[in-house]
Amino acid sequence: MRLLDEKHILLQFDDPQMKELLAKRGWTGGVLPPSNSDFLMVVDANIGFNKTNLVVDKSLTYQVDLRDLAGPLAHLDVHHTNHADVDYICYQFPATVGIRVAGEYPFDDCYWNYLRVYTPSGSALLDSTPHAIPAGRILRESAVPARVDLLGDENIPGVTAYGTLLVVPPGHSLRTSFDLRLPRDVLEEDRQASTWTYRLTVQKQPGTLAVPFSLHLLLPNGMWISDSSHRLQWMDGAWVLDTDLRRDLDFYLLLAPTK
Repeated sequence: MRLLDEKHILLQFDDPQMKELLAKRGWTGGVLPPSNSDFLMVVDANIGFNKTNLVVDKSLTYQVDLRDLAGPLAHLDVHHTNHADVDYICYQFPATVGIRVAGEYPFDDCYWNYLRVYTPSGSALLDSTPHAIPAGRILRESAVPARVDLLGDENIPGVTAYGTLLVVPPGHSLRTSFDLRLPRDVLEEDRQASTWTYRLTVQKQPGTLAVPFSLHLLLPNGMWISDSSHRLQWMDGAWVLDTDLRRDLDFYLLLAPTK
């Protein structure tokens, strides 16, 4: 059960009732953003013909700015650190060199990664820090400019996706940031009670371990936290939740006027 809940085992059945049950438990690997909620899923795809994920640490910091309840914003930092202990120039099997050893997939290597970020449908990318890749570091043997690909919904209902290519050499760290305008419906207003509810689902990438995740919340003046699904700490002007993505994270926050 733990391996299923932590998405180290995924299940697929053709039977409709089984499919529905498995989807509810999150055991299918499907990307399932809830409605009227913020959503985040950060996915790495190793395209380096190696097993360098073994020595790469990843962490996520997600800051949500709710100071303007009519226009929520978010800032995402994705940190990758490659602990490979080699002195190696990142050339991805260029034609002039050829594959080093046929069938060999080393872990002490550079980390070639196509990074995808899944956000709620209706979000908009305001700014980002993609990384330029020098000529020779990938198979095409030509430079790749710093850019973020707008991937639409990738045929996944309820999401807007972004992607970018990056290379992390051995012994180096890389931070990739995304600034987003969130859709208005990540916040739900109860006018009778004068309260606002913010919900967030962070879906882990199947097969990963406990990726560190830090949530930072900036709240509007005149509002206080009436209820929350998790205990928050006040730190450097924000309410902070430090946790990990051993499992999916379901978070909610209820804001009420200061008495």
